[in-house]
Amino acid sequence: MAQAGIGVIGGSGVYEIDGVEYYDAFYPDTPFGKPSDEIRLARLGGQSVAFLPRHGRGHKFNPTHVPYQANIYALKMLGVKKLVTISAVGSLKPEIEPLHMVVPDQIIDRTKHRPNTFFDPCAVHCGFAEPFCPELSQLVADCLEEIGLTVHRGGTYVCMEGPLFSTKAESAMHRAWGASVIGMTALPEVLPARRRCLTPPSRAARTTIAGTRSMCPSRWWSPIC
Repeated sequence: MAQAGIGVIGGSGVYEIDGVEYYDAFYPDTPFGKPSDEIRLARLGGQSVAFLPRHGRGHKFNPTHVPYQANIYALKMLGVKKLVTISAVGSLKPEIEPLHMVVPDQIIDRTKHRPNTFFDPCAVHCGFAEPFCPELSQLVADCLEEIGLTVHRGGTYVCMEGPLFSTKAESAMHRAWGASVIGMTALPEVLPARRRCLTPPSRAARTTIAGTRSMCPSRWWSPIC
């Protein structure tokens, strides 16, 4: 089986990585079912990279029904040790403007209907004080700045259940908590990744003012370094 040390999970609208050479594909059965779509292997900067669209090509799965466990398990089967995830989010702070990139360092879980472990019904506890890898997050932020993007380092990502967006009251509450952005997919994605010994920084392309008005995003993409 082909191997890739780096995994990339693409968010809404990110179903391929432009400018890479794909050389293999992998769509395995796992103990948790099939992943969202086939995992395509590519060469990028001399590295083998495994790319998986979180929602499936064509956006088949809403945030609640993404097969998070199968996705992480399948990436681990390919030998992935470092995981970079791409998400579209809403801003909770005026300084985080459209198309800015956010590399969060904390997360608040407001999901309701999602599995968050590989080990049910057993009690297997996992430290989660630092949900994202500081070293890999710094590297991602550095790369984004090198290509001229505005990057916000650190901040708290609120993960809501979706697919509904927040009410104005909920957005006011999230701002009062001091959160930076809100999205629907960082959890449980980060939890099973940690449990499978992957190091997942999550970068977020901000696309709306949460609870206020819609903004029209262009395209968002992050390089892998």
